[in-house]
Amino acid sequence: MAERLSRSRSRRRSLALCAPLLLGWATAATAAPDPAEEAAQLIQRLRSGSPGERIRTLERLTELGEAARRPLERALGDLDPDVRLHVLHLLYAPEGELERQLRQIVDGRPHQPGASYPLALRAYRELVGEASPILRDQLLRVARRAAPRGQERLTIVALELWRACLLSEGKPRVRDGQLLGELFSFELGAAGDSLLDALGALPPKQRLAALRTPLSRLEGLPLARAARALGEVAAVDQAAEGRALLRPLLGARDARVRLAALRSWGLLAHQVADDSLPIVRLTLDPHPEVAREALRQAGDWRLVVAREAAERLANDDQRPRRVRAEAVRTLGLLGEPVSGKLLLALCVGKDRELSLLASWALGALRAPEAARLLTDQIRQGEAAEPLLFNGLARLGGDAGRNALRIFQRLPEQIPGDEDQRSLVEERVQRALAAGARLDHPKAAADLCAFLEQLPRRRGYPSERSYEVACEALAERGDSEAARLLLEHLEQPSTFFYLEELLEGVGRLGLPGGEGRHERELERLAEISRHGQARGLGTNRARQLAARALTRAAPAMARGVLAPQVTSMRGANEVQHAMARCLGLLGAPEFVLERALPVSQRRLRDARGAERVTALNEVGIDQLYAGQFSDALISFQRIRWVKPNEWYAAFNAACALAHLGRKDDALRLLRRAIRFGSKDITHLRFDHDLASLRDDPRFARLVAQVRLARETNLAIPVWPLPRQPQ
Repeated sequence: MAERLSRSRSRRRSLALCAPLLLGWATAATAAPDPAEEAAQLIQRLRSGSPGERIRTLERLTELGEAARRPLERALGDLDPDVRLHVLHLLYAPEGELERQLRQIVDGRPHQPGASYPLALRAYRELVGEASPILRDQLLRVARRAAPRGQERLTIVALELWRACLLSEGKPRVRDGQLLGELFSFELGAAGDSLLDALGALPPKQRLAALRTPLSRLEGLPLARAARALGEVAAVDQAAEGRALLRPLLGARDARVRLAALRSWGLLAHQVADDSLPIVRLTLDPHPEVAREALRQAGDWRLVVAREAAERLANDDQRPRRVRAEAVRTLGLLGEPVSGKLLLALCVGKDRELSLLASWALGALRAPEAARLLTDQIRQGEAAEPLLFNGLARLGGDAGRNALRIFQRLPEQIPGDEDQRSLVEERVQRALAAGARLDHPKAAADLCAFLEQLPRRRGYPSERSYEVACEALAERGDSEAARLLLEHLEQPSTFFYLEELLEGVGRLGLPGGEGRHERELERLAEISRHGQARGLGTNRARQLAARALTRAAPAMARGVLAPQVTSMRGANEVQHAMARCLGLLGAPEFVLERALPVSQRRLRDARGAERVTALNEVGIDQLYAGQFSDALISFQRIRWVKPNEWYAAFNAACALAHLGRKDDALRLLRRAIRFGSKDITHLRFDHDLASLRDDPRFARLVAQVRLARETNLAIPVWPLPRQPQ
């Protein structure tokens, strides 16, 4: 009996000790059930519950949100049609409402009257204010549905909103990169650039992680898109890792993949010491576009090991002309004298395009016979070909300078025949323009020598000749050119080219301080006050003089412009321009009070295509006011209507440069050039891009644009060739 009582007490003590533990387990299981299991149980209730119970079940499934998505997707195949209907509503009703909001943004088009556009902007801000991981997933699903249907603008807005939400929330997930990587399977069109921007918003490591799966699993054009994206979004310190991912693709069977991988390889090569063997090997690729791209990179990087391949291609009559032309350009850039014999033979060939380009290449090689050959070709009737004058500029030294000076001078005897006079002036203008690229310490002085000529007689020389000389000085951009531009304000012939002169001073500023040029600066101040400039409208003269004074003498400009802006009554173009100048001088209150409200009012009142221009003006005012984030949004809004506008991409790059996002700014600059931006002087001297000028990638980009203009061989751009060979 005692033993039975002892065992009973022992069992009771064990149960007493275990009870709290068992109760804790039960409480934990009840308090924190697995959301997926709970969703599966709730879906079971949809099949058999009463109407009231079904309503409570639907409310609970809605509360579970994204955690219930997988069980709901499995329930789409349920045999009960009522269950399928409820599941469809739960899955897609929120995204349907989101898509409706996105369509409101898309349909708020600038050519529509009324308040639709402001409503669209309000919807954009509201969605960004609700940023969350669930919203980002929904936005990507909307993009996935819109892309196959060819709804590019809807896809653009969804991806740009996704990027804005991520930057606002600041909490990227691994899942974000995976979902973005899946979009490479679709033909996105203009929305492909928005996908690159979205990838660029991820941390650098996640960008590469997002691209690994597409690069390993896709093929054909989708794989080419992913390869192209790698070069655009990889950070500088990821160059080696990026090239390792690209190396297998350089030998792909599809030429589109090889070309995309090669272009990305060039973007990831940040110094000459980077591996150049793949570039040299692909110069002999059977596809002409791949060979051209390899030759272009070999020339840009001065890869002497590619000389033999370039000579072989240049001398091969069976190759397409565009490949041979790129090979000739590469030979000129490589600077190997042994190529001179081949280039001389091409100069006398029957193919005129190759002949002119070979002459330029001889000048670039600085061959002994280049000056005589180029001069003879110009005199024999090739005056309209800038390549020949650019060849003399490439020749440089005294030989190149003396040859250019021959054609920069006007003959003392005015040609009587109008056609002959036009031919002579055309030669002069080509020679003046080439002076912008001449490597000689006296090149700027030679351009000024033309500006100092006596005023024209009987319309000769034309105003255009003066303008070309002035533009060439501004393009040179050195301190000597800036000084000479400012000093020519008092020249007798200034009124022929005053607009170009003021624009040049406004871009280059004044080296060496303000004290040495008091007379010229006072002349600028006088024009800004009264606009008394012969040959130029009053308002235009005042605006240009204000910009020139701002760059040449910032301290003086603030004292001159601020009283003028304050005293003006009513909005006008002069006040607007001067307020922007004061914003540049560190007084954004003038822009906020006198310029930005006017631009915003014009945006509200604009109709038709004017709205895009008005929106661009709002963004520019925001830049001058220091509101860089708002300016970036304004320029991105233009993409909702015109995705391929170069000035929107260029101005967005300026805003990104101010925000310190160099990688994004450089990507937008490349995009602007692809869309048609060709103003090399603006690219080099725009004050908004000052933070990029020390970056070697920016210097390479400027050099590529200059070379493309000089040789008339365009930089290869996307899209890739459709049919591989």
